[in-house]
Amino acid sequence: MHNPQVDLHTLPTYRQLDLQPPAPAYLRVMLLERSLFIVLLLGGVLALITLVLHWHPFWRPAVLLGTVFIFWSALLWLAQKAFANKGYALRQHDVVIKKGWLFEKIQIVPLNKIQHTIVKTGPLERLFGISGLQLFTAGDADAVISGLSRKDAAALKDWIALRLPKTSSIPATNPHYESAGD
Repeated sequence: MHNPQVDLHTLPTYRQLDLQPPAPAYLRVMLLERSLFIVLLLGGVLALITLVLHWHPFWRPAVLLGTVFIFWSALLWLAQKAFANKGYALRQHDVVIKKGWLFEKIQIVPLNKIQHTIVKTGPLERLFGISGLQLFTAGDADAVISGLSRKDAAALKDWIALRLPKTSSIPATNPHYESAGD
Protein backbone atom coordinates (compact mmCIF):
# COMPACT_ATOMS: atom_id res chain seq x y z
CA MET A 1 0.00 0.00 0.00
CA HIS A 2 1.33 3.40 -0.96
CA ASN A 3 0.46 6.21 1.48
CA PRO A 4 2.34 9.41 0.56
CA GLN A 5 2.65 12.29 2.99
CA VAL A 6 0.52 15.38 2.28
CA ASP A 7 1.99 18.87 2.56
CA LEU A 8 -0.38 20.85 4.76
CA HIS A 9 0.46 24.13 3.01
CA THR A 10 -0.72 22.90 -0.40
CA LEU A 11 -4.22 21.96 0.74
CA PRO A 12 -7.10 24.24 -0.29
CA THR A 13 -8.89 26.04 2.53
CA TYR A 14 -12.55 26.85 2.96
CA ARG A 15 -11.61 30.56 2.91
CA GLN A 16 -10.85 30.16 -0.81
CA LEU A 17 -14.45 29.12 -1.46
CA ASP A 18 -17.06 31.46 -2.86
CA LEU A 19 -19.71 30.99 -0.16
CA GLN A 20 -23.32 31.64 -1.10
CA PRO A 21 -24.92 34.09 1.35
CA PRO A 22 -28.40 33.62 2.81
CA ALA A 23 -31.35 35.20 1.01
CA PRO A 24 -31.76 38.89 1.97
CA ALA A 25 -35.22 38.19 3.41
CA TYR A 26 -33.57 35.97 6.03
CA LEU A 27 -32.12 39.07 7.73
CA ARG A 28 -35.66 40.41 8.16
CA VAL A 29 -36.69 37.07 9.69
CA MET A 30 -33.75 37.18 12.11
CA LEU A 31 -34.51 40.79 13.13
CA LEU A 32 -38.21 40.06 13.56
CA GLU A 33 -37.53 36.96 15.71
CA ARG A 34 -35.32 38.97 18.03
CA SER A 35 -37.78 41.85 18.18
CA LEU A 36 -40.63 39.49 19.08
CA PHE A 37 -38.46 38.02 21.82
CA ILE A 38 -37.85 41.50 23.27
CA VAL A 39 -41.55 42.42 23.09
CA LEU A 40 -42.52 39.25 24.96
CA LEU A 41 -39.74 39.73 27.49
CA LEU A 42 -40.67 43.37 28.03
CA GLY A 43 -44.35 42.51 28.46
CA GLY A 44 -43.52 39.90 31.08
CA VAL A 45 -41.14 42.16 32.97
CA LEU A 46 -43.59 45.10 32.95
CA ALA A 47 -46.38 42.82 34.18
CA LEU A 48 -44.10 41.56 36.95
CA ILE A 49 -43.15 45.09 37.96
CA THR A 50 -46.66 46.49 38.06
CA LEU A 51 -48.44 43.48 39.56
CA VAL A 52 -45.89 42.08 41.98
CA LEU A 53 -43.47 44.88 42.83
CA HIS A 54 -45.95 47.76 42.46
CA TRP A 55 -43.42 50.05 40.78
CA HIS A 56 -45.44 53.05 39.76
CA PRO A 57 -42.97 55.95 39.93
CA PHE A 58 -42.04 57.04 36.41
CA TRP A 59 -38.25 56.74 36.65
CA ARG A 60 -38.10 53.03 37.44
CA PRO A 61 -39.97 51.86 34.31
CA ALA A 62 -38.02 54.44 32.30
CA VAL A 63 -34.74 52.90 33.47
CA LEU A 64 -36.09 49.46 32.64
CA LEU A 65 -37.22 50.57 29.17
CA GLY A 66 -33.82 52.15 28.53
CA THR A 67 -32.09 48.94 29.54
CA VAL A 68 -34.40 46.88 27.33
CA PHE A 69 -33.78 49.26 24.40
CA ILE A 70 -30.01 48.85 24.78
CA PHE A 71 -30.40 45.05 25.00
CA TRP A 72 -32.70 45.06 21.93
CA SER A 73 -30.24 47.20 19.95
CA ALA A 74 -27.42 44.81 20.84
CA LEU A 75 -29.51 41.79 19.74
CA LEU A 76 -30.31 43.44 16.40
CA TRP A 77 -26.66 44.35 15.86
CA LEU A 78 -25.59 40.77 16.67
CA ALA A 79 -28.24 39.42 14.26
CA GLN A 80 -26.79 41.55 11.46
CA LYS A 81 -23.27 40.32 12.26
CA ALA A 82 -24.49 36.70 12.33
CA PHE A 83 -26.27 37.16 8.99
CA ALA A 84 -23.15 38.61 7.39
CA ASN A 85 -21.13 35.57 8.52
CA LYS A 86 -23.44 32.83 7.20
CA GLY A 87 -22.90 31.02 3.95
CA TYR A 88 -22.62 27.69 2.20
CA ALA A 89 -20.82 26.19 -0.76
CA LEU A 90 -21.51 23.10 -2.83
CA ARG A 91 -18.59 21.08 -4.03
CA GLN A 92 -18.36 17.87 -5.99
CA HIS A 93 -18.03 15.68 -2.90
CA ASP A 94 -19.27 17.80 0.01
CA VAL A 95 -21.26 20.75 1.31
CA VAL A 96 -19.50 23.48 3.32
CA ILE A 97 -21.60 25.46 5.82
CA LYS A 98 -20.23 28.49 7.65
CA LYS A 99 -21.95 30.31 10.49
CA GLY A 100 -21.01 32.36 13.50
CA TRP A 101 -19.35 35.67 14.07
CA LEU A 102 -17.91 35.52 17.56
CA PHE A 103 -17.63 31.73 17.53
CA GLU A 104 -17.14 30.70 13.90
CA LYS A 105 -18.30 27.23 12.95
CA ILE A 106 -17.37 25.54 9.68
CA GLN A 107 -19.05 22.25 8.81
CA ILE A 108 -17.91 20.18 5.88
CA VAL A 109 -20.46 17.45 5.23
CA PRO A 110 -19.41 14.74 2.75
CA LEU A 111 -22.23 13.94 0.33
CA ASN A 112 -21.67 10.20 0.78
CA LYS A 113 -22.43 10.56 4.53
CA ILE A 114 -25.78 12.32 4.05
CA GLN A 115 -28.69 9.94 4.65
CA HIS A 116 -31.60 12.27 3.96
CA THR A 117 -32.61 15.92 3.92
CA ILE A 118 -35.60 17.90 5.17
CA VAL A 119 -36.75 21.35 4.10
CA LYS A 120 -37.76 23.22 7.28
CA THR A 121 -39.99 26.28 7.28
CA GLY A 122 -41.37 28.02 10.37
CA PRO A 123 -44.20 30.57 10.42
CA LEU A 124 -41.96 33.63 10.03
CA GLU A 125 -39.88 31.95 7.36
CA ARG A 126 -43.07 31.03 5.48
CA LEU A 127 -44.23 34.66 5.69
CA PHE A 128 -40.99 35.83 4.02
CA GLY A 129 -40.59 32.90 1.59
CA ILE A 130 -37.56 31.46 3.38
CA SER A 131 -36.64 27.86 4.25
CA GLY A 132 -33.81 25.92 5.79
CA LEU A 133 -32.38 22.63 4.61
CA GLN A 134 -31.43 20.11 7.28
CA LEU A 135 -28.87 17.49 6.32
CA PHE A 136 -28.95 14.25 8.31
CA THR A 137 -25.73 12.25 8.37
CA ALA A 138 -24.78 8.77 9.46
CA GLY A 139 -23.05 10.18 12.53
CA ASP A 140 -23.99 12.93 14.92
CA ALA A 141 -22.97 15.79 12.65
CA ASP A 142 -26.33 16.93 11.31
CA ALA A 143 -26.17 20.34 9.65
CA VAL A 144 -28.62 23.06 8.65
CA ILE A 145 -28.33 25.53 5.81
CA SER A 146 -30.48 28.44 6.97
CA GLY A 147 -31.87 31.35 5.00
CA LEU A 148 -32.52 29.72 1.65
CA SER A 149 -35.31 30.86 -0.63
CA ARG A 150 -37.95 28.14 -0.98
CA LYS A 151 -36.89 27.62 -4.59
CA ASP A 152 -33.21 27.28 -3.65
CA ALA A 153 -34.02 24.91 -0.75
CA ALA A 154 -36.00 22.62 -3.06
CA ALA A 155 -33.31 22.74 -5.77
CA LEU A 156 -30.54 22.03 -3.25
CA LYS A 157 -32.53 19.14 -1.75
CA ASP A 158 -32.97 17.65 -5.23
CA TRP A 159 -29.29 18.18 -6.08
CA ILE A 160 -28.22 16.37 -2.91
CA ALA A 161 -30.79 13.59 -3.39
CA LEU A 162 -29.31 12.80 -6.79
CA ARG A 163 -25.89 12.35 -5.18
CA LEU A 164 -26.92 10.23 -2.20
CA PRO A 165 -25.36 6.78 -2.19
CA LYS A 166 -27.60 4.09 -3.56
CA THR A 167 -27.44 1.60 -0.67
CA SER A 168 -30.83 -0.05 -0.73
CA SER A 169 -30.41 -3.70 0.27
CA ILE A 170 -34.02 -4.54 -0.53
CA PRO A 171 -34.40 -5.91 -4.06
CA ALA A 172 -36.95 -4.22 -6.30
CA THR A 173 -38.74 -7.54 -6.68
CA ASN A 174 -38.82 -10.17 -3.97
CA PRO A 175 -39.42 -13.72 -5.23
CA HIS A 176 -40.73 -14.75 -1.79
CA TYR A 177 -43.39 -12.06 -1.69
CA GLU A 178 -46.77 -12.52 -3.25
CA SER A 179 -49.45 -9.90 -3.16
CA ALA A 180 -52.86 -10.80 -1.74
CA GLY A 181 -54.41 -10.56 -5.18
CA ASP A 182 -52.17 -13.29 -6.69
